[in-house]
Amino acid sequence: MVFDANILQEKLIEAWKLRSDETSFSASISPLVAECRSEEEFRTLFTKQILEHIDSATSSSLLQSYFKFHTRSGYINESLVIERLLSLKPSSSSIIDDVQIKFLLELLSDTLKTMHVNAEQAPRLGKQINLLAKWLCSALCIYSNEEMTPTGKEMIIVVSNLFLLFFTNTTYYCLWLMTIKAQKEQTEWRQLQEQLTKIAQRTTIGESARPDVYEQILSKITRLHLSDDFHQEEVEFNPCIFNTIVSMLVVNQLHKSSSILLIVIRFYEHVSTMSNPSLLYLRLLQASFGGYVSSISTNNTEYQQRWSAFIFFQLPRLLASSIETQIDHVKQALENFLLYNEYLLNRMDELCLENVLEQILQTTLNYIKNDIREKNQNTLNQLIFYIQNIRGPFVKRIQEYYRNQQTHSYSYQILQLQRSLEQSLYKIFSSDLSINNEENLQILINNLIEYIPLICALDQYYSFIRLLLSYTQTQFDLAILMLCYITSITDDISEDIGHLDLNSDKSSSSFILYIWLKKYWLSRYLGHALFSSSLDSIELISTTNNPFDDLSLKEKDEFLIEIRTINNENIQRKYSNIEYLSKTIYLLGELPSLSLDETKQTVLAIINYLTQVSYGSLVHVLLWLIANYQIANDDERVWIQNIIHTMGTSIDSTSTISSLFDAIKRQLWSDFIDNSIFPYYTLLSPIPSSSIINNYTPSSPQTATTLILTLFDIYLTNEFLDCEQSRGLYICSKYVPINLILIRLLTNINTSNGIYETCRGIFFIFGFILFRRRSSTRCLLQQVLPYLINIKSNEFMLEPNVYSMCLLLNILLLLELNTKNDQLEDLFHVKSWKQIYQPIDSMLFDTIDDNYHNIIPKSEDITVLNVYHEFLDWSSKELFSSDNVRPVNYFLGWLQTILWMFSRTTKSLKQFIKPKLIAQLSEYLPLQFPIEKVLSILDLSNDIELEYASMAITRDYRHLQISNKRVTTNLIHNQQVIHDENNPAIPVNVTKNIYTIPKNL
Repeated sequence: MVFDANILQEKLIEAWKLRSDETSFSASISPLVAECRSEEEFRTLFTKQILEHIDSATSSSLLQSYFKFHTRSGYINESLVIERLLSLKPSSSSIIDDVQIKFLLELLSDTLKTMHVNAEQAPRLGKQINLLAKWLCSALCIYSNEEMTPTGKEMIIVVSNLFLLFFTNTTYYCLWLMTIKAQKEQTEWRQLQEQLTKIAQRTTIGESARPDVYEQILSKITRLHLSDDFHQEEVEFNPCIFNTIVSMLVVNQLHKSSSILLIVIRFYEHVSTMSNPSLLYLRLLQASFGGYVSSISTNNTEYQQRWSAFIFFQLPRLLASSIETQIDHVKQALENFLLYNEYLLNRMDELCLENVLEQILQTTLNYIKNDIREKNQNTLNQLIFYIQNIRGPFVKRIQEYYRNQQTHSYSYQILQLQRSLEQSLYKIFSSDLSINNEENLQILINNLIEYIPLICALDQYYSFIRLLLSYTQTQFDLAILMLCYITSITDDISEDIGHLDLNSDKSSSSFILYIWLKKYWLSRYLGHALFSSSLDSIELISTTNNPFDDLSLKEKDEFLIEIRTINNENIQRKYSNIEYLSKTIYLLGELPSLSLDETKQTVLAIINYLTQVSYGSLVHVLLWLIANYQIANDDERVWIQNIIHTMGTSIDSTSTISSLFDAIKRQLWSDFIDNSIFPYYTLLSPIPSSSIINNYTPSSPQTATTLILTLFDIYLTNEFLDCEQSRGLYICSKYVPINLILIRLLTNINTSNGIYETCRGIFFIFGFILFRRRSSTRCLLQQVLPYLINIKSNEFMLEPNVYSMCLLLNILLLLELNTKNDQLEDLFHVKSWKQIYQPIDSMLFDTIDDNYHNIIPKSEDITVLNVYHEFLDWSSKELFSSDNVRPVNYFLGWLQTILWMFSRTTKSLKQFIKPKLIAQLSEYLPLQFPIEKVLSILDLSNDIELEYASMAITRDYRHLQISNKRVTTNLIHNQQVIHDENNPAIPVNVTKNIYTIPKNL
């Protein structure tokens, strides 16, 4: 439909004359609207006619008033008006242009005042507002710089009035800021601010005072919020987390503790707004020194060695990572530690016969970069002087007292031995790992027990694994036994050891042994009937990395004949050690049940044969026997126990490989045959219970669950676990289904006495999860949290407990990201131990991070990251189906908030900030999620984020897809599968041993 301008003007004037009638002017214009296909088409045509005949429109005051009045009916298309306005150049020298500009500005102002913006219009309108705001800035500059006239002053007022609308209307202002952030125009706007700042410095324009609205605009535009973050959250996290995790990690997983503790420290440094930030480092020092002193009373050499290695070799590197950026806070923490922990320091100095705190600080300074150390030299010297003055007199008295003593404390002996071993370690690890250095190997063997905690504390554990793998070609028996011994002490499992970059051919003995290590030894819990919960945690490697080829029937028969006809007098090795291992794997996998005498005779023959030709391969036979022990009957178990007791004893019992094999047998016997938790029954001493659920009588069965719940109560009461308690908790964690114990612990939080115990309980659970981090994290997100959300067990979802729960999930996520190929920022890299031995040359510091994968191995598994995405996506789909605000919504709001707060430091977390979930939170929790917070959290880097931000700004959620029916059948994922695996009613074929190798591996 095409309108004639004269007819349109005539009809509009006629309608204006009838505006006082009952039918009003809208009734007269309705026939014109009816002839259009939509109101939008009429708005477009109506506005185009105005703009095409703007000269005649501005010549008549009546028409101008009429057009402005029509904006209330929504007949003006604001986009067309803005486009025309942008095409005009403001200048007081052109009276005609100024009249048109003034008319368009007033017309647009009236239009925007009455306009309702929906989410679909918002992105386009935001861009136009941004362009118009730039035009208005240039107009203010032009009109302000020219000689003031009544017309110029009038134009300034009109421009300022429209500009003021953008600042006073929340929707327009937020759309404007959204566009600036999305288009990254902050620099351009800062330049405009500078121009207007210069204008604002003038007191008058000519002889006239500046209008009030003009003053307001000059003030507001110079304070335009151009930061990427329009919103700031202040959340204070309780730093007592170290009381839980330091002891748990040092006693059980020292080789992983440095990266975990550093990430926790960084989280507090960059997210928590503590009134006293030094409290963070004070708590770390107190937990570390307190754990060391408590280990002395245990008379357990292993605990004391681990704590000594942590205090003197790992803690300084952690402090060095913080002191470079937080020197004032670390200094204050050390000073407070001196003042308020005199007993700990006295005990430490007495045990070690030195000023321990000064020694730790001196070691810390050795790891600090030269430029930072020089910059803060005065501060550091003052701190050292302060420590020497306070601790010096006591240390001198102690040293004089023990000067004539013939023997010293075990702590002193350990420290001196570890310092001497550290020197040799650098020599060992600095050599080419591809070269089999017999001297280095002998040094390691002679002091293996003392080396292990030191190697773990120095983050050389994975370098040590590579070193041992490099010896497989010439020292196979020794290498495989040492690998099994080391990994059993550290309790590594397949999914935790990650992917070691061996830089060797896949057919090499090193690589094949590494595959065996992951597929069999580190996955040994797969064969334990009591470890059904660990089925979820076992991560067998990719089938593409299977180095064991199938044996032909002929080769198998030949190997069997050779085993059965062995002559101890004339034994000749026909194969390599790796070939013996491979043949043993497939031969054992094809054996029938141990109930047959023939099978038993074959096993005895294999043991006798391998003892002579490939002693290291006996480890696989030992694993096979342990696995079959779990499904054997009583008679078969007696036979297996006797065989395990005697196997490998026919060689010299004083040899290294015999001692290692014997130690491995004892370890497996303790884990799979004896009652591993029996030594920790003493932990069940009566204590006041803080939970009504956890009242046990002395006659209660001594189960792993009972022990864990008792330790949970002990920690809630004392906020501390000693070495035995930490170790007992770790051992018990192997014997319980992860999902069930996590549900039990989180449910028990609801019965605790107050928020302090709830926070302690969450920190306890966090430390518990770290034992089997990947499998526990998957259980937490796939089964535990959906279950608790469904039954509305929500104590941990409420403030301030929700902060601790969000801390737990953030740290677990960051720890997983730390094992990916795209490593986290340098901020999260632990100071390399080798750095202390580098010459003082700043150029060398840049090469340290290249070997960071030696500390943290890579992991190809992405299941944990996928579970995080699934949990957040599921939350977005299902949790907001109710109109009521639920505690879980509040919990998810803080989870996304704290993720965003940490993502400002850790860019890798950005992918877990879900725009749709943010929009839903803004709808359901507008007070917790105001518009400016949405603009801060979202990057606005794509159309999807702009769309969801627009919904939050306009409060238009019509396009936000929300499921009307919550799905509850899949809240606990794979529940039926887990039930079936543990259901004794299901028939199980026990005629073949469970160590059979599936053909598809």
